[in-house]
Amino acid sequence: MTPKPDYWNRIRAACDRHGALSILQLAKASGSCPGSGVAVAWSRRPAAASRAGSRSGPEPLLLTRLAANGTHAEPASRRTITPVRSWVLLGALVIGYIGVYLCRKNFAVANPLIREAFGLTREQIGIVASASTLAYMVGKFVFGPLIDRFGGRASFLFVLLAVALFGGAGGLAGTLPMLTLIYSLNRLAGSGGWGAMVKLVPDWFGPRSLPLAMAILSLSCVFGGGCATLYTTSKTLLDT
Repeated sequence: MTPKPDYWNRIRAACDRHGALSILQLAKASGSCPGSGVAVAWSRRPAAASRAGSRSGPEPLLLTRLAANGTHAEPASRRTITPVRSWVLLGALVIGYIGVYLCRKNFAVANPLIREAFGLTREQIGIVASASTLAYMVGKFVFGPLIDRFGGRASFLFVLLAVALFGGAGGLAGTLPMLTLIYSLNRLAGSGGWGAMVKLVPDWFGPRSLPLAMAILSLSCVFGGGCATLYTTSKTLLDT
């Protein structure tokens, strides 16, 4: 089977996109359809010295299966995850992000109760909202490189633990500055949640199901805000 004219251009574009140095090998994969192959790209970052000596060199970056027409490249890691497990993992992310929003939106929903408890004006409570929004914006820039460095799974677990910690600490705040600091740290930690999930999901789904998976994932923001509203409202009614 003769590759299409833009076949090698697609491979070059894939290497450029991932910062690859070169294509080391393009060989027919055993048991695959005719004309398909396995391409190994090598990154520009030198690998650590081997245990046997100081030999170092380019580091393997990705292993992809390329059709002869160059129209599809499937990460090898995706082939180890079944479709059922992919949707189960997505559901776990949605539940986790709902938890992040429960720790984030509770302040906005409980705003009137906080003003009454602390004796704050609208301007004073606005300081908390403004500072936390600024922390959330900064976190988007800070967590991007960190998520790429440590991976989506470790980053998402860190976000869950951090927002739970700061969410609980918010109940111990006795002054406006302390409340501002704790809630800003909460928003800072929570800002890494979406980036961590987006880092994970493309490895679990193919091109056809990825748009639906991302649409469902984006609804977790709505579900989390709704749950926070329902929880705070029901607790207020029970207390009264």
